[in-house]
Amino acid sequence: MSYKKKPPIRIKLDKNIYDFLLSALKTNEIDFDGSIFSDEAKALREKIEKYGRSEINDDGEELFHLCFFEQEGQQFIWQFIAAAITAEGLRGKVKILSDVNNI
Repeated sequence: MSYKKKPPIRIKLDKNIYDFLLSALKTNEIDFDGSIFSDEAKALREKIEKYGRSEINDDGEELFHLCFFEQEGQQFIWQFIAAAITAEGLRGKVKILSDVNNI
């Protein structure tokens, strides 16, 4: 019997936040093209699209369940920071590191 570890980080998002997340990851893929940061955005987006699960709650709202391992959770946070920086027009003024071990 093979044992597969389950991702310990679990989040539930409503449809608006889920759509924003996918949009932010797609934007990061384009804005940081050619960098490892772009590759991480693409890998996260593809994983979310493939493994994210939706449900309809008792109020009729669509919710999305996402699961991440620790490293993916870290990348997820950095991707949101990058999206916020880009949206605020701060790109080029803030250096974005995708590996916190380098800080």
